[in-house]
Parts: sequence; C-alpha cells; structure tokens
Amino acid sequence: MKHEDELLLTAIEDAIRGGLKSRADLAMSAGLTIPRFNRIASAGVAAGRLRILAERDRFKGLQFELGAPVVG
Repeated sequence: MKHEDELLLTAIEDAIRGGLKSRADLAMSAGLTIPRFNRIASAGVAAGRLRILAERDRFKGLQFELGAPVVG
C-alpha cells in the first residue's frame, strides 16, 4: 500500500470511529471521490483493517465488505 493510501485509510478509519457510516460521507471526510474511495477501501490490507474495525461491538451497525456499500 502506498504511503498516501495509508494516510487516506487512516482518515477513513477515523471517520468510522467518529460515527460516519455511508460510503459518500466516508469518502468526503477523507477528501476522496467515490471511485478512489472504493479503490483504496477494497485493497487487500485496507479491506481487512476496515472489516476488523466494522466488526467491533461498537460498530455493529456498520457493514463493510469488498464491493458492498457502507451502510448503517
């Protein structure tokens, strides 16, 4: 994963922790277009990290899967 993508992934994770759930809100919070958000979020390492974050009890309403929208 490129350093820039790592920084953007961290911004996405922070937005999830802050309560954002929609794909559009997460992309906007990181300053990304939806296609770029999808590319970063579906990369192997990123997808795993986001899935782990979404599976924590605190984020039970958030479902993040490869190619699936982020829903609350």
